[in-house]
Amino acid sequence: MSPTIEVANLYKKYGKIVALANVSLSIKEGQIVGLCGPNGSGKSTFLRILTGIVKPTRGYINILGDRPSKANRKAVAYVSENDVFYKWMRVEDHLKFIAGFYEDFNIQKAFELVKAEGIGPKLKVGELSRGNRQRLKVISAVSRSPRILLLDEPFSGIDMVSRERIMLMVRDFLFEGGRTAIISTHFVEGLEGILERVVFFKEGNVVLDEICEELRIKYEKSVKSIYFEIFGGEK
Repeated sequence: MSPTIEVANLYKKYGKIVALANVSLSIKEGQIVGLCGPNGSGKSTFLRILTGIVKPTRGYINILGDRPSKANRKAVAYVSENDVFYKWMRVEDHLKFIAGFYEDFNIQKAFELVKAEGIGPKLKVGELSRGNRQRLKVISAVSRSPRILLLDEPFSGIDMVSRERIMLMVRDFLFEGGRTAIISTHFVEGLEGILERVVFFKEGNVVLDEICEELRIKYEKSVKSIYFEIFGGEK
């Protein structure tokens, strides 16, 4: 089976700052991968390169058998760490707006998820709490049927309840089967139960790449404990 995502010698430089330093990774279909590391370690840059939003300085990238393009972008759902809403839109209008861009967007499912999450469809997006805006972003992604899901820091700066609700939505979506996911985070503890593999980034380099279960057996520790050993108090 050929990899769903493959990158080799991926290098990205912003001025004098090296964001990624010759990163090579191969991710199989159906894998759920945690991209872990402190802020500024290169995780977000890596995901943005996979989407085609950011161009690498050099390196090889293959997504679903081709370079990042409009054609394979349809098979990728990306949730940015940053808000990308029109704050004056009502929640229901936002969902209809997103539906206009993606043929695979299931608007009925989106409205059901909004209701289940207790987010009022008549509320303006700008009136939502940070946690509810983050949930709405995830709902917008999982209401599609992409082959690849990319989540950039979906738990950053939100309350515990929102974290738990987002984890449940992501888990249910991924456990439908056949989907590949990369979740960028430094919130390792909550995700450990659904991750198959972890890739630790530090200063633009991959410092660890292991299957979670093999890692726990090898070190007789949780992934969270290993994360703190490598990164200490870094956020």
